[in-house]
Order: sequence, then C-alpha cells, then structure tokens
Amino acid sequence: MLAQRKFETTEFEIVRPKRRQRVTMTEILLKHRMGSFLGLTAVLIAVSSTYVGAYSRFMEKGYCKQALLTNLTQLKKENQKLRLTVEECRQADKIEAFASASGMKPSQQTAYLGPMVRTDIR
Repeated sequence: MLAQRKFETTEFEIVRPKRRQRVTMTEILLKHRMGSFLGLTAVLIAVSSTYVGAYSRFMEKGYCKQALLTNLTQLKKENQKLRLTVEECRQADKIEAFASASGMKPSQQTAYLGPMVRTDIR
C-alpha cells in the first residue's frame, strides 16, 4: 500500500524531446577538439600545397633562366668565333689563297667603281 500511495502522489513531468539544434561549421571548429584538429589540418594542407607549388614554379623558372643564360653565353662565343673568321677572310692575301686553293681564277674583265665627280656643282 505504501508503494501504491507513493505512486499515486508522484507527479510525472511531461518531457518533450528536445529539438536538435543545427550546428554550424564555425561551432564545430571552435568548440570541438576533433573539429579544430581537422580544420587546422585542412588549413595546413592548403598552405603547404600552395608553398610547394610556388617553390616548384620558382625552381622551374630558375632552371629555365639558367638554361637561357648558358645558351646565350654559347651563342656569344660562337658569334665571336664567326666574327674572327670573317676578319681573317677579309684580308686580301687570305682571300687569294682561299680562291686559288678552291680552284678559282681571276676575272679578265674588271670594272672598278670610283667616286662620282659632279661637274654641275660650282
């Protein structure tokens, strides 16, 4: 009887189930450890991949620049050699020696151009 009386006097509260509140991404990142860890990891991956991409682009441009400078140096040396060869060939005796070695003969008809003398100028 005592238990029955106690049961009758006990009032039960009607408890409605709580609605689940929407959790935003910022709350997850700020309040939960795992969310913070995942957020920081994502930021770290983004920053490191950007750095690696920039570094590889910088190195590629450096290699390209070095290759162009090496090529330019080689072309300058080759140009200097060609200029020296041209200077050597401009000397008359070398030209005659080259012509005779190549089997060339001097022309019989030679015409020389001289300065034009104008008589109408006073």
